[in-house]
Amino acid sequence: MEKVNAVFSALGFGAMLTLAGCGGESDVEAFCGIMLDLEENDPTDGLEEGTPEWFEATTSSVQEAVDAAPDEIKDDFEDFQAAFEQMSELAEGDPADIDLGEMQEILTGVTENGERIDDFVEANCEA
Repeated sequence: MEKVNAVFSALGFGAMLTLAGCGGESDVEAFCGIMLDLEENDPTDGLEEGTPEWFEATTSSVQEAVDAAPDEIKDDFEDFQAAFEQMSELAEGDPADIDLGEMQEILTGVTENGERIDDFVEANCEA
């Protein structure tokens, strides 16, 4: 599992789920409220990153963010969610059998999505 953790850490994956609260228009306000709640009540606390349990908790969090995402970043979150579901499937079973190259490729494919989400949050949400 240590190798999987290194892949997530290398791309700053944790930052995707630890965004701060914000203010603004109602859809943005609702989205940022969800992100703040996820930061304050992280469903992955106490779970080892990259385990099936961690993926299950994170998948639920990502879905909540997708549902609330404003139109400006909804497509980015949906792409991120699809990639995360692919990674979750890869993480099932024996950790020694995980294809880290494929996991890295999936994460790299959504790096730009994550950057756009981060930019949106930075521009629209208070730290």
